Amino acid sequence: MIKSVSMNDATWNEIPYKFEAGTPNIAQAIGLGAAVQYINDLGVKNIHHHGERLTKYALDKLNQIKKLYFSSLKKNKKKFEKIDMTNFLNYLISYFCFL
Repeated sequence: MIKSVSMNDATWNEIPYKFEAGTPNIAQAIGLGAAVQYINDLGVKNIHHHGERLTKYALDKLNQIKKLYFSSLKKNKKKFEKIDMTNFLNYLISYFCFL
């Protein structure tokens, strides 16, 4: 890396610093800060409750399909409420792909 730059000159940094690659991930750090601010503005509890409502809605709609049966969910009603939507959708995709 370069230690200093002016309009007429540049000075290389000392070893090992002069061999560092690239620049810091400034854009990613700014993006992370914006994402954290966005989540804070929405509220983590609101995001959680929205995810729960989406999960309930999806499972209610899927339960209306007569030929669709959730064997593990029928035995334990608590598990029905605690299912992770991402894992659930991955399960559905893999299940229907291998029928």
